[in-house]
Amino acid sequence: MEYKGVIREITELKWHEYKPLDIIEVSRCAAIEFAQSLRLALTVHPSDLELKEMKAGEIETTNLIFDDSPAEARDHWQFLDYFLSKLRPGGLPPDNIINSFRRYCDLINKMTPAQRAMTVFSRERELAAIFEKIEAAHDWEKIGLGFYKYFLKRHIELDTSGGGHGDLTSKHELDSEILLSFYKTRLTFYNVLKSTDGQ
Repeated sequence: MEYKGVIREITELKWHEYKPLDIIEVSRCAAIEFAQSLRLALTVHPSDLELKEMKAGEIETTNLIFDDSPAEARDHWQFLDYFLSKLRPGGLPPDNIINSFRRYCDLINKMTPAQRAMTVFSRERELAAIFEKIEAAHDWEKIGLGFYKYFLKRHIELDTSGGGHGDLTSKHELDSEILLSFYKTRLTFYNVLKSTDGQ
């Protein structure tokens, strides 16, 4: 299987059947790993000015502001964490998501910094379509989770606009075998949502 096929599987997951808060929890976890991988990408490509520009829009940035969220520099996962901390019983994600994320990170941490950098460059080209499907899966504003719709739409804009993050990282070559392994790992992580389906 080619890695684009796994991306299609992720895109076509039954997002509308999964608990909205669990989707956001999984997005937060994925954003934590993304920030780690982006920092590693900068160690692999320390002189890449376009990557530094892209980094300025993803981590330690002020470009996500919604309602009462603090106007301070932070990683994008911290934006989600701010709102989730007010919604989570006891302040913690469900155990199954925590455990699945740990397994995901164990596998991702076996990749080299260069391989993890490659996953960042690929995601800047691929995630917008997935985010569009997730955005359409629920009426986020109606259920009081408008911050997440904002998060999704903002990332679609950042990645796909002219001169955006997709363009800034487009010069980097991708390895199909590495990305196939990565997206299979990613799909396994997303599958945790199937154990908590329903509203």
